[in-house]
Amino acid sequence: MFTVLDGKVPQVTDGGCPAGSLPPDGTPWSAVAARFAGVAELEQLRPQVQGVGNLDRFDYWLHTMQYCRSLAQVRCPMGTKAAPGEIARLWGDAYGHLLATVNTPGALAMVVNMENNPGWGPAVAKSATLPWPVTAPAINQTVVVAPSLD
Repeated sequence: MFTVLDGKVPQVTDGGCPAGSLPPDGTPWSAVAARFAGVAELEQLRPQVQGVGNLDRFDYWLHTMQYCRSLAQVRCPMGTKAAPGEIARLWGDAYGHLLATVNTPGALAMVVNMENNPGWGPAVAKSATLPWPVTAPAINQTVVVAPSLD
């Protein structure tokens, strides 16, 4: 299932690593969207995933790919005159997808980066119209409850 994406996940930050900066792109999303076609394919596969553990793993990767796509979506209107609230909405989507993947200290560090790196939140806020700061939307996430050992 993931062989389509292997080695083909577009770089969405500037600087060559996940914690690079998010400079304005200015390219219309319609010209960038095709690079993220694999994300839409994954979204269509989700109803076919069976089993709690399988769905949990699938959702982790789906949210990871949606997060990357959302960051690219944020950068496009940053370089243009965006509709009021558009950048804030897109940033909230990216934030929500990131939060859905946090399961290690390293992943938590990306949340800290998203909030505090001057090339991220503050840079995006300069391009956004109010309201800011953004709150993450509710994300449909499966919660696995371990059975009681009693």
